[in-house]
Order: sequence, then C-alpha cells, then structure tokens
Amino acid sequence: MNQSLFCVSKLLQGLPRSFSLLLLNGENFFAPLVAKLWQSTAFTVCADGGSNRLYDCFGIDQRDRFIPHLIKGDFDSIRPEVLKYYESKKVDLIRSTDQLNNDFEKCLGCIGPHLEELPTVVLGGLGGRMDQQLANIHILYKFLPRKIYLLSLDQAIWLLPRGKHHVVCSKDIEGPLCGLIPIGSTCHETTTTGLRWNLDHQPLSFGSFISSSNEIVDSFVEIETSDPVLWWSQLRLERLFPSATTKHPPDDKDNIST
Repeated sequence: MNQSLFCVSKLLQGLPRSFSLLLLNGENFFAPLVAKLWQSTAFTVCADGGSNRLYDCFGIDQRDRFIPHLIKGDFDSIRPEVLKYYESKKVDLIRSTDQLNNDFEKCLGCIGPHLEELPTVVLGGLGGRMDQQLANIHILYKFLPRKIYLLSLDQAIWLLPRGKHHVVCSKDIEGPLCGLIPIGSTCHETTTTGLRWNLDHQPLSFGSFISSSNEIVDSFVEIETSDPVLWWSQLRLERLFPSATTKHPPDDKDNIST
C-alpha cells in the first residue's frame, strides 16, 4: 500500500534544494513568503503571467535576487517590460502555443526527471477564477503520484493518492480548519485519526457526504483512503511574517459540517 508524509512546516525551514517552485498567475505573491521558499528551491519555473507577479513582488533593489530558471507559456500575459527584464537576466524563455494544456501543466513538464522525486510547491494556483482553480486541481490528478502542494498565505491543498498518509501539522501556522474533498470521483472509504470529527471507513462523494469544515486536533493526522482525495487546510503563515495582512477563510464554529 502506498504511504506518504506531508508537512507544510518543513517547506518553510530553509533546507537547501528541498523542492521545485512553480509560480502561476492566480493571485499576488507576498514577498516574504516567496523569499522564504526561495531559500529551499532546487529549480524555479514561472508561467508567463506568474512572471509578472514575481516581478511586481520585489522592488528594484531586491528583484535581482529572485531570478527564475525558466519562464514558459504562450506569452500572451507577460508584460513587455517584464519580458525585457528577464531576457536581460538570461532566463530560459520557452514559448508554447499549445492551447490544450494550461500553463500549470506546461510548467510542470519543464521540471526534469532528476527533480521529480522532490515535492513541487506552487504559488498563484489558488485564488482568482474558479474554473482555473478547478483546472489546477485537475492537474494534480493528472500528475499523480507526484507530490504537489498548492500554497498561499492562508490555505494549502494537495492530493492524497490511494493509500495511507501522515500529515504533520504545526498548530502555530496550520489549522484548525481542514477538509477532505472527493473531487473527481467517489472515494469509497476514508479513515482518519487526529481530526475533531474522524472518519471510519466513510465513503466520500458529492451529493452524498464530504468532510468540510473539519478541524485538526493533533499534530499528527493519519489518513487512509481507498481512492484519491483532496486535502485542504487553513494556514496562518502571517504569523511567520508579522507585516502580512490577509483575510482568512471563514472560521464560523456555529456552522460546521463534517
């Protein structure tokens, strides 16, 4: 049986060459979070719209410290001054006119086989248009069993493949809210420990039952699932960066469904 370990706090420890970093165009980036993740990246790739977000994230005195290895897309989104800047920095620019795959999938394909064993952290994959967010979740399914985190200041999602999984939670920055969402197909059985409302061989499917607005109550959550299921957790990363101002997802304890 497949077993895996997921730990958001480990991504923020500054360990060198710990993951690949992929930057999309779904939302503005918070500069201290980008800088923190940059310490640990083995490879950094931007979608063309994501390159605008990266460029705007830092002032002229800092921008030179955050140069991606590669930018890929159809280049319909990148602004002329941004393209000129990264051209001057000798960034590898790959133009793709393929309209059948979105920028997330195109950029994932640029991460070489020698890096596929490392996790991929994605910024800009949450927020913005709902259809694009659903397309990004679709890509998580297409690239199973690769470990891909969609991350922002206030939330994280990743896809759990079939099997037994351990989620290590730092209560200072993660939770309490979480969810197990069966996007894509029915999950016939899910069993958990470490949640306020644990599941015991519970089927999950839209129109029947999903585990939303659950809560993390232990620093070690165990999940066993018969089919792929999406894990969502609330994050409070502004606690690492006191200058952040971010609205959190609703935290209404009077409106909890499991």
